[in-house]
Amino acid sequence: MKYQKPDAALDPNPRTDCPWEESGLVNWEEPSTWGGALPDPSEYVTLPENTKVRVSSLSFDEQVWSKITVPATSELIFADAEIHLRVSNLVVDGKLRIGSPVSNIIPL
Repeated sequence: MKYQKPDAALDPNPRTDCPWEESGLVNWEEPSTWGGALPDPSEYVTLPENTKVRVSSLSFDEQVWSKITVPATSELIFADAEIHLRVSNLVVDGKLRIGSPVSNIIPL
């Protein structure tokens, strides 16, 4: 049985200020985020400087990423979705955002 999220008008605790809904985000799965070509999981991947990259259920497949680095001026932001990220080494000098105090990720 699948459940749907309640209509926002009926939710007694509406989620606001969700980081994955901010303006100016770029999507991991879009080649333009990476200068025209998606990164290869076997390579060391560094997010572009001064960029907020949103990951979603479309961003990763079953492969294990070798290394992902979030520079000090960048953010890796998880959408409210079922996301399976497998990475051997994750270096976060910037921000890793998964939900917020007023917009928690809801388990499926």
